[in-house]
Amino acid sequence: MKHIYFLLIFFCSCGDRVSYSEIPIVWIQEEKFNKELSDGMAVYSGTNESIPLKVWYGIIDRPDSLFDVRGLLSNDEDKRETPTQFLQRTGAELVINAGYFRMDKNPTNHVGFLYLSNKMIERPFSTLLRWNRRYRTARGAFGISELGRGEIAWSYSRNDSLFQWDDPTPNEPNHPVKSLDFTSAEYWPVRDAVQAGPVLLKDGKINITADEELFFNTKIPDIHPRSAVGIDNHGNIILCVVDGRQMESRGVDLNELAIIMRDIGCVDALNLDGGGSSAMVVKGKLINRPVGMVSEREVMSAIGVFSRE
Repeated sequence: MKHIYFLLIFFCSCGDRVSYSEIPIVWIQEEKFNKELSDGMAVYSGTNESIPLKVWYGIIDRPDSLFDVRGLLSNDEDKRETPTQFLQRTGAELVINAGYFRMDKNPTNHVGFLYLSNKMIERPFSTLLRWNRRYRTARGAFGISELGRGEIAWSYSRNDSLFQWDDPTPNEPNHPVKSLDFTSAEYWPVRDAVQAGPVLLKDGKINITADEELFFNTKIPDIHPRSAVGIDNHGNIILCVVDGRQMESRGVDLNELAIIMRDIGCVDALNLDGGGSSAMVVKGKLINRPVGMVSEREVMSAIGVFSRE
């Protein structure tokens, strides 16, 4: 009996590592939330019972005219708040967690830049150490222009101004880029921007730049609960969470997340902080279950959606 037990554990562990190339999801409109939201915003929930997965996304129509989408920063002493606290304090209709932050520091620090209201709040790291080598990179970021348009770019800062590149930094494991080429960059005129990463989709194609953004030799590419932001070809902004680490929803790896974001209409998409941080709150209600719980992790940054009415 002991031998059978160990074999079953081995089989289940291997199954968890399967990466799916197709992820059919049954979607329904969440009317209990949508009836409370402003016109032009809607929330959908989706399931795949065979993997299994539970997924939610909110779509914000034409945020440049109907809504104000903003990056948010905690104002608590430890620089951390739950998404619900962000929503209650700011009056947003919808909030999702955003960038990475240091779990081991109090007050915490943002991992990657945080740029709000045309001001650099947290600067990006200068270099990252991987396998005893120093690398530089422009990681993926989600930005909001002065007109309210959402944008996803590989970005870095110089003199507290943001710059973007059309292509990712050409890092490879054991082959570091030692300096960024600003001659191939363009000024990125955004009002708010949150750096996270990696980029999942660019120009309608799956383009996961995990190695280029220095996520190799980390747990980020593995199967986890996830949060992501995307933009469709109409300029609508899509915010998505995937539950994980529970019987009803295993979570997804980066490629599976990219497939989901593409299938719901995104042409550009970015991975946000995940794991226990992944949470979406709509009209004061937590719609997903972060790692199977009804409690939320306090995070440093978030994305909030506000009606212009």
